[in-house]
Amino acid sequence: MKLLNGVDNIPLELISAIENDEIVVFVGAGVSKPSPSNLPDFYELAKELGKENDKKVSKKEPIDRFLGDVADLNPEKPYLIHQKIIEKFSKVKTPNSLHENILKLFNNRIRIVTTNFDNLLSLKANQLGLEHKTYFAPALPYGDDFEGIVHLHGSIEDKPSNLIVTDKDFSNAYICRGWATTFLKELFSKYTVLFIGYSYNDTILNYLTRGIVSKKLFSIVENKDKDKWDRLGINSIGYVNADNSHSLLIELLIKIKEEILIDVITEKDKIKQLAKIPFAQLDDINKDYIKNRVLKKEWKIKQLLKNITDKNNWLKFFYENKNID
Repeated sequence: MKLLNGVDNIPLELISAIENDEIVVFVGAGVSKPSPSNLPDFYELAKELGKENDKKVSKKEPIDRFLGDVADLNPEKPYLIHQKIIEKFSKVKTPNSLHENILKLFNNRIRIVTTNFDNLLSLKANQLGLEHKTYFAPALPYGDDFEGIVHLHGSIEDKPSNLIVTDKDFSNAYICRGWATTFLKELFSKYTVLFIGYSYNDTILNYLTRGIVSKKLFSIVENKDKDKWDRLGINSIGYVNADNSHSLLIELLIKIKEEILIDVITEKDKIKQLAKIPFAQLDDINKDYIKNRVLKKEWKIKQLLKNITDKNNWLKFFYENKNID
């Protein structure tokens, strides 16, 4: 589905998942970078922490390992850099347009997982009057049955030792204790997932997708990185970031929500008109629309059944597709 010039078609499966509260949005550091939030990504954070300790980070070295080395410089204070991160990020209290429009994607059930340490999503949710629960790792809900905002790698609102920063922290979360892996396996088994604000080479993304097999993973990325995301097994939706402001991404989130909020009367009329077309004359786009949008809602199904004229072929299509996940 084409919503915006300069942006790839949006798969109807993704639109349907958002419309039917079957989506989880994963929010990465790129969401908190734009003004007025201006927070660093994981690499920039490592550079800052390394500079304070006369150590220089290399893009060839895993960032979690580098931060583990920095932490080891103060063995008597193993969570010193964790505390510094909390102090730095706690100073920023201004969400940006990305935070707002990600939250507005949801109807009634906010389901967001963020690997960011900041609390800007919660601050914006409060400003918008959106009720939500907040979870701080490792005290996580069931991955296949939750609502709210999950801080998978800890939060500035929790204690420093719960931040996932160093290679040791990641090892505990994803391998030794494995609570993050358990949560993700449960989540990916049920929900459609949309990644926003991640880079294809993020250390964090490597952990998030390791050993997880799912066909329901999508990402919104800059066009120049699309092929690299595809190699990760994640369906990428590319957009042009000509001015480096990610303005098209913000506009896209608004357009997606507008598409979902099509006036009920308008959509009823659309379904009615499609139902009157002989089944053999429907093109693939309209069949896809019926399969992924109409057959997901009871009132839409009733509207379709009420108006179909070519009953035999329509009903055959209906019964073949009505239980699609």
